Amino acid sequence: MRYEYFITSIITKHQWRQFYAHPTEAVVLVVREFYTHFAGEGQRSVYVRGVQVSIDEDTINQFYGLEDGEDLHTEYAADAPADRLECALTNDRVLLLDSITSGQPIDVGKIISQKLGAYATKKCGSLWFPSLITSLCASSGVPIFDNEERLLSSRGAITNTFIARLIQTKMAEGPSEPPRNDEDELGQAPPTTTNRAAAASSNQDPAHADLTQSLKLLEQRMSHAEVQQYQTMDMLQQMHSQQQQYWNYAKRRDLALNKSLQKNFTKPIFPFPEFPDDVLAPVAAKEATDEVDEDGKED
Repeated sequence: MRYEYFITSIITKHQWRQFYAHPTEAVVLVVREFYTHFAGEGQRSVYVRGVQVSIDEDTINQFYGLEDGEDLHTEYAADAPADRLECALTNDRVLLLDSITSGQPIDVGKIISQKLGAYATKKCGSLWFPSLITSLCASSGVPIFDNEERLLSSRGAITNTFIARLIQTKMAEGPSEPPRNDEDELGQAPPTTTNRAAAASSNQDPAHADLTQSLKLLEQRMSHAEVQQYQTMDMLQQMHSQQQQYWNYAKRRDLALNKSLQKNFTKPIFPFPEFPDDVLAPVAAKEATDEVDEDGKED
């Protein structure tokens, strides 16, 4: 199974499809006011512009369409010994990654709520989870105006194209070997990469080596073609989305122009007044005389 499909299967298993959708634009003033009134972990609601906004884990899970199930990750993290985790990552992140890949139920709302409280307590000045906060405030009825400053996110939706690019970049960089001592347990220097490759190639049959090399080249070409296919699909989806946005804009523009014309031209336009009969009488008499003279000439 390819890595992008493996990652997609994990996302589907945990019902996290809404997580890799394109984030909504965050309103800077709304997010700042939220953190101004947010004291930290334990506070379940925040007042933003006079409206109470719930920020507990149940609300977050409901916003992302997640069910409130059993949280086995927290129990597993509490029982795991920290001295056995020899990794550059933090213990919490390692345990979370293990819970994700093993398919254990995870209370995502609880984790996000704890992170929000930790960031609010630190007072670091950064605006964490701006899209989530803006969406929760908007759904709670917080007034948001069109002319307010938006925090545009440079991250788009996490599609298979993005995952394939990331994997291809990692494969191009090559596998990173863990740090080793100058000498191994037997007191001998560890073999270098060149020596290992030479030993492996010497032990292999030439025909088998050629077949392995051909399979590697074929896999690289297929991976490149797959990435190009994903890029084409992603480009078509973006074009379709831009076209929909344009037609929505054109529809709103036409409605606005129609309302503006109806507002400005409320009174009916009267027809042009007719001339009085006494003004046009000499002209009509002269025309009648000319017609009689012409008839007499013809006779």
